[in-house]
Amino acid sequence: MFDLKDLITKYPECMDNRTKFCSYIYDLYPETSKAFVGVLGDILDCGIAKELKDAGGKLDPLTMASYQARLNATKVYSTKAVIEGIKLWAQAFREESEVQTSDDNKAPKTNSKHVHKYRTEC
Repeated sequence: MFDLKDLITKYPECMDNRTKFCSYIYDLYPETSKAFVGVLGDILDCGIAKELKDAGGKLDPLTMASYQARLNATKVYSTKAVIEGIKLWAQAFREESEVQTSDDNKAPKTNSKHVHKYRTEC
C-alpha cells in the first residue's frame, strides 16, 4: 500500500482527473494492483474524494454504505477493494491530530481498588 496523502500533497495536480491520477500511481507505485488503482480513480472521478475532502476525511457507516452503493451503481467492484479505497481517501484528508492509534483510544490504567460508597454489612 502507498501513502495517498503524501501523493496528493506532493502532486496536487494528480487530482485534476482520473486519467492523470491513475498515471501518477502507475508511475510512482508500479507494484499497486491495476484493479485497485481503478477503484481509487473512480472514487476520484465520481466525486466521493471531493466529498471526503470537504468533510475533513470523516466517515461514518451510513456514508460508507452510500459511497459503496454509488460506486457499484455503474461498475461491479469487490466490496473489500471499495472499502479499502474509500478508507484510504478518507485517511488522506484527515488532519494529523485526528489520526490516532488504537492505543490512544484506550482508557488509562489505574492501580486503584474499587470501593463501594455504602457498606452492606449488618
